[in-house]
Amino acid sequence: MSLQREMRKLVRAARDRGWTVELTRNGHWRFLRDGSPLLYSSSTPQDNRTIANTLAMLRRYEKKENMK
Repeated sequence: MSLQREMRKLVRAARDRGWTVELTRNGHWRFLRDGSPLLYSSSTPQDNRTIANTLAMLRRYEKKENMK
């Protein structure tokens, strides 16, 4: 599966988890959620670690949010 398709799946999953996801003018995904820092990711990742790293950051932010 292409990395762009995987990235779209990640965006859908983030939206299902309560994140607001927007595409910026410069072609990056912006992940927003109350109580969490902003997270940006490329919309055209160059390697498969981009997707895994973005997902890990989203989970980390959610965990910190739940600990408050």
